[in-house]
Amino acid sequence: MAKAASKNGPGKSRWSEFRARLAGWFIAYCGHDLRCLQSLDSFTALMYRPTDGAALGVARALFGLMMLIDIPEERGGGNLDFRWGDPRACRFPLVNGMEPLGYARMGVVYLVMWLGALGIALGYRFRLTCLMFVTSYWYVFVLDKSSWNNHSYLYGLLGTLFLFTDANKFLSFDAYKNRTSSQEVPFWNYFILKYQFFILYFLAGLKKMCPEWLSGYAMTNLSYHWVFLPFRSLLGPQLTDLLIVHWFGCIFDTLVVFFLIYAPTRKTATLFACAFHLMNSRLFHIGMFPWTCLTQLPLYYSVSWPRLVWKKVSFGESSGKFTKHQKPKKQTPQPPSKRRKIVTGTILLYCGLQLFLPYSHFITKGYNNWTNGLYGYSWDMIVPMRKMPEAQVFEVFGRFVSAGYR
Repeated sequence: MAKAASKNGPGKSRWSEFRARLAGWFIAYCGHDLRCLQSLDSFTALMYRPTDGAALGVARALFGLMMLIDIPEERGGGNLDFRWGDPRACRFPLVNGMEPLGYARMGVVYLVMWLGALGIALGYRFRLTCLMFVTSYWYVFVLDKSSWNNHSYLYGLLGTLFLFTDANKFLSFDAYKNRTSSQEVPFWNYFILKYQFFILYFLAGLKKMCPEWLSGYAMTNLSYHWVFLPFRSLLGPQLTDLLIVHWFGCIFDTLVVFFLIYAPTRKTATLFACAFHLMNSRLFHIGMFPWTCLTQLPLYYSVSWPRLVWKKVSFGESSGKFTKHQKPKKQTPQPPSKRRKIVTGTILLYCGLQLFLPYSHFITKGYNNWTNGLYGYSWDMIVPMRKMPEAQVFEVFGRFVSAGYR
């Protein structure tokens, strides 16, 4: 017995020491206790930890502002006659037989979408206006899957996630009207948004880990753009294409969120992320996508950063609830309610779904010119740079007449 105890003793002590070190590393990395992952109850308690809603309110307002600009631009609100005026235009809806409303009614849909985005930006009747934006946005989105892309899909997801959060508790008309209400939100309001951007970056990096991308053939001659002039002067065009465009793009997407979470590397990662998105805004015609990503980067900083910034700008003068945040009083921890467990389970289900969908093309095959599946939820970049002529097919009385190319 003594020998058995002596044998088990050092092994147990080493295991205990490793667990203690792992818990310390976890706290140092993300600021959370590793024990919060031991059970559903502890994880639910973490998700419902009272958190200052200041940073979330700013993120909501900036997202609404980005959508106000995106709707008349990339959503086609500024050229409704071109996009929806021709009833004979060929479209590929998600549901077979689904047809767009008439031209005038589509104008009403876009008006509802724009007013919803305005309500999100102002935080006015937030639930109603966010629901207006989300329903009208997804309706336009599913009308034609041939126009799907990563950022259009992302906007719909963000709008849906904001709908279920309490993002109107700060910097909003709703908060101004309810001055006596608390400005705290459950921690999961931040968690789910940050997780969504983790999926955006990380899976985009994993999708780039293919021979075509890593060999430098996916985006050829991109180094001749003026934004790469400093790199091209030092490395030459070929090495710039390979090392900066392809390799750095893959490494950045895969690792940037990990560096944003870790406080000592957060500022450096933010600088790289800003440079990355600003360059993309000049390189590609991708609308408000780079700017939307830039506006959501502060989510990885302190949840009270707007109050700290305002306090410095106002030279320490008191500005009421805008700068003051009362920390919640410590209460005796109680078992989470059944409702909270269901919400936490739904969050975990959503997280798993977002991990599964980009690799689900063995189920939903086709519908895509670039990859084997729906490009909209793949987080793939358009890797192959292809050029093809536009095809015109003419059909008269149900019989094929001719086909022309240009």
